[in-house]
Amino acid sequence: MRAGIRDRRVLLRQLPQALRGNLCLLQSVHPARVRGHIGRGDKPHISFYHVRYTSERLARRPELIGKRLRIYYDADDIRVLRAYLADGTELGELKAGGLWSATPHSLEVRKRIFKAKRLRQLHFGQWDDPVQVYLNFKRAKVKRSRKAASEIAQIQDHIKAKQTAAIKPAADVVPLPLAKGPVKAQGLRIPPGFA
Repeated sequence: MRAGIRDRRVLLRQLPQALRGNLCLLQSVHPARVRGHIGRGDKPHISFYHVRYTSERLARRPELIGKRLRIYYDADDIRVLRAYLADGTELGELKAGGLWSATPHSLEVRKRIFKAKRLRQLHFGQWDDPVQVYLNFKRAKVKRSRKAASEIAQIQDHIKAKQTAAIKPAADVVPLPLAKGPVKAQGLRIPPGFA
């Protein structure tokens, strides 16, 4: 990019390191209405693709019930949304309710989960992790469908990538020394019954 604009004498703007984690702000806004009912004890929340999202900050603001929020999200991991008031004031992060916040999942995976539930192929309760229930549902189809096996592999790779990205190495960790010279491999013993 620098080579392409070198002759034009244009300065490149760079996003500060602290804001690089909020790249979801580059996406289009998703409007949402705050729901809740003070009389019934239903705290303020929003509904995003069939799942409730709330935070302590939103739950303490009953005057926002009925008002519209601007929601930004990362389509690769929708466990957490960023909410802004209509005037642009940041309301903060909203977490998915229940066990929807347990396993990283994309918007596409959530749509597939609710499609399977709507078709009565998938059932999960309040205490079940819906993503894991969906993976188990797909595992039952692996013997008959390569597509199901590919989908499982993609979802598991996505989960591992998000979990390793969340674990940041400590600054004071000293790397282990590498072996010098040739390394002898040990024999591998596989128990009977595995193919």
